[in-house]
Amino acid sequence: MHSSIFIILIEPQMGENIGATARVMSNFGCCNLRIVNPRGGWPNQKALEMAAHGKFVVEQAEIFQDIRTAIADINYLIATTANTRYLAKTVNNPSESMQKIAQHLVDSKHQIGLMFGRERSGLTNEEISFADEIVQISTSKINPSLNLAQAVCIILYELSKLAKYDTHKSNLRQRATQAEISHLIKHLESELDVANFFQVPEKKEGMMQNIRNIIMRMHPSSQDVRTLRGIIKAIIRKNGT
Repeated sequence: MHSSIFIILIEPQMGENIGATARVMSNFGCCNLRIVNPRGGWPNQKALEMAAHGKFVVEQAEIFQDIRTAIADINYLIATTANTRYLAKTVNNPSESMQKIAQHLVDSKHQIGLMFGRERSGLTNEEISFADEIVQISTSKINPSLNLAQAVCIILYELSKLAKYDTHKSNLRQRATQAEISHLIKHLESELDVANFFQVPEKKEGMMQNIRNIIMRMHPSSQDVRTLRGIIKAIIRKNGT
């Protein structure tokens, strides 16, 4: 599998689930595991034991304290969630999402992140706001939640089916990284604070999530981000602030 694919686990609670995920990743040749704030501590012996022949994936996993640093160099981020209500994101099934990924992998500079949430509560709305799109695995309403490793397995299987397709004719632009987008949003937030845009402080967090969702729907390139930041600076200079 392509070396630019990164599995990102957000605050997994059980070492066994991390190990099972690593085992599945090794089954499909995916070796890049990132873990944000593992709840059971790290290193984790149970993760190593459960990983079996995927032990090497656990051993070389990257550990992060927060989501922003974990996704900073990611160009295209897909969030997995069972609940898509109230989220202003494109929602695709695994097959549709993996076809998009196949297009992005034509450019080896594109880093692709597949983000999975906590076993009990999944991803928060704020975490999902960082994503370019949502992938939803259809399951029974009786018991819609999949085990973490099962969800990873389904996604990687769908991606592996596309390995045979030739996508070299794709003309995708170089996508902005999450770090570039975060800097743009922080820049915009700072200037909105100066302009007293957030007149009701309690609503600021939700409004910033909406702004992030708007920007993420644009799928901006690095050049787009530079242009937008230039526009903000020009407006500030014009207004003398």
